[in-house]
Amino acid sequence: MRNPLCILAVCMVWLFVEESLALSKSINTLRETERLAEHLNRGAFTAVQNVAKTVEPFFSVFSSVIQMVVDIRSATSPSAELEYLHQLSDSINQKFDEVNSQFDEIKKLIKWTSVQATYASLEANIHAVFDQFKLIFKVPSSGMNQQKQLFISSYESTYQDSGSKLFAGFMLDTGLVSQGLLRPAMHYTENNRGEMRTFMLGIMKLLILGANVELGYMTIKGYDNVIPFHSHEWQVKFEQVQEKMKEIDLEMKNNYQAQAMKDIDTFSNKNFELSNPMFGRYLYQELSKKYFWRDWLVVVSTHTGYNHDTYSRSCNGVVTSTHRTKDLVVDSVDKDIPPLDIQSVRKQRCASLQQSCQNTVQYYPCNDDPTATHRRSRRCGTYYSENADVVFNWITNIGSSCSPISSYGVINTGKNPMYYTSLSDDSQNRLFVCDLGVCKYYVHFFG
Repeated sequence: MRNPLCILAVCMVWLFVEESLALSKSINTLRETERLAEHLNRGAFTAVQNVAKTVEPFFSVFSSVIQMVVDIRSATSPSAELEYLHQLSDSINQKFDEVNSQFDEIKKLIKWTSVQATYASLEANIHAVFDQFKLIFKVPSSGMNQQKQLFISSYESTYQDSGSKLFAGFMLDTGLVSQGLLRPAMHYTENNRGEMRTFMLGIMKLLILGANVELGYMTIKGYDNVIPFHSHEWQVKFEQVQEKMKEIDLEMKNNYQAQAMKDIDTFSNKNFELSNPMFGRYLYQELSKKYFWRDWLVVVSTHTGYNHDTYSRSCNGVVTSTHRTKDLVVDSVDKDIPPLDIQSVRKQRCASLQQSCQNTVQYYPCNDDPTATHRRSRRCGTYYSENADVVFNWITNIGSSCSPISSYGVINTGKNPMYYTSLSDDSQNRLFVCDLGVCKYYVHFFG
């Protein structure tokens, strides 16, 4: 006959092990969720692209974690593990509720009166209810039941399904500025990919707060049978949010050029009176910051009014003049594209151009009359070469291809061209400038 005390002891050990495993699982899940909150606060867009994988286990243990926290506050001497669970839960709440000043600045750019989605009220409702929810983790144990009632009252009077409404506004994407949340944000941030990332991460944080208060309400009300269903519903929503974020981010990455051309025009119109060095440096900095996934080239030279002293090509930018004071060449390449083989450009293309220069340049001594066969007035004792468009055509075997050379151009040295670009990730320069010496031209290669 089995000893009942032995059976009871085995059952108690089994229950203790099961409880310890559940507690360990909850703590590990909360740690992952805390890291997610930290990534969101840092604006680490790429680190949260699989957010659904993190929130799924978080939502699955959410109700049990809340119940554990309630039990902790009621216990006279909770274990160290339970106390740590309580502190971790409170830390997560604080991180998700942390104010992001960049997100607030972006919200100020948007004219919400032109947007059908009532964002401001949704945000206010979620924060108001969440403020009551997180106090459950803070009040003295004697006030726990009263705080739960305050949270329930706030939820029932204020929340108004704001989380789901915010989700609907985020996903609504008809392409009209007055619809949804994303298109207005893109419009008012002037298609700034970095700012849109911050905006989308801010909305994601709000959605997580909304999910928290909804599941918290169900847990405290004891709606245990529907919690798994609603947890799964929120998991599906975050999968959809995740895909929409990737879609918008990729759209802005691929469709950058039209906005970049507008930005260049706007900058040029506002800053044409700057010196060439300041103009080039500031334009380069502005483009590099906004379009951070591309390496940029900005070339600024003095506009002379003569049509044959510069000739350039730009695959992904513009060749233009600014208010008849500056000639401008702007181009860019994706940072993932390998940089030019500078040594090859120097030894082959530059050497070939220099040889062509030597073969065609003309020298006029002082006893000759250069005006007999040339339109321009020539000073004696000077070298003269072909026009820039002719020198440009010396560059062979490129054709219409934009790879590996995206931009190349010929600029007379008398125009004092200034070149601004950056090093690629492996510290190799994407730009090489060839000096044609007596031909008085610089030839640049960028890619």
